[in-house]
Amino acid sequence: MRPDGTLLMEFGSLGSSGGQFMNASGIALDSKGNIFVTDPFKQQVMEFTSAGIFVGAIGSEGTDAGQFEGPLGIVIDKDNTIYVADGRNGRVQKFSGAGNYLGSIGSAGTAEGQLGGPRWLALDGKGNIYILDNTRFRVNKFTTGGTFVSAFGSQGNRDSQFFNPQGIAVDPAGNVFVMDGLVVKKFDPSGHLLTSFGKQQISSGLGIALDPKGRIYVARNGPACVSIFRPVP
Repeated sequence: MRPDGTLLMEFGSLGSSGGQFMNASGIALDSKGNIFVTDPFKQQVMEFTSAGIFVGAIGSEGTDAGQFEGPLGIVIDKDNTIYVADGRNGRVQKFSGAGNYLGSIGSAGTAEGQLGGPRWLALDGKGNIYILDNTRFRVNKFTTGGTFVSAFGSQGNRDSQFFNPQGIAVDPAGNVFVMDGLVVKKFDPSGHLLTSFGKQQISSGLGIALDPKGRIYVARNGPACVSIFRPVP
């Protein structure tokens, strides 16, 4: 899709065969333009060329290394390492660009640095990964090597708390944007709330992304559209 919203192409169809989707969820691109899509119903990550041609799939259902139980969020770093939020297994799994298993970040549990239900991911430019844990209503920060750094957030209706977090993004300055129900919340790199916006413009937010100019894109469920916001100071 072009920046003005013009549809360029679409690919995929409903089904269980290779290249078909049961529930396409997360999406990310590597440096070569290949497209990776998570499907939590098929317990896979599927790879397509930039032209939408199916290349192959990563993963299967299970709890072993390289298997998934509800994969959702996906991000790819500058080295084409793939990170996938493995929700019900309480971890983030790492794969090479060729789909080979490299390791995992985090483990299931309630202690600091453990994960309850990781769903959405974001990378900064300093080798850190931010994991939005919907079960524990918090953002966990790890190095991409798997070392726990910090966490912020809790369940509640206060400005700095989360009610229904559904997406995360990080800007070049390290500020963290979280889509929480009807609002977008912006936090500084230490997890302190800076501002929030969108309550009147967002009826049901499902995801968030930033472009190089700092514009904020919010996927909405009602009505089904994408809203674009100017950079927030």
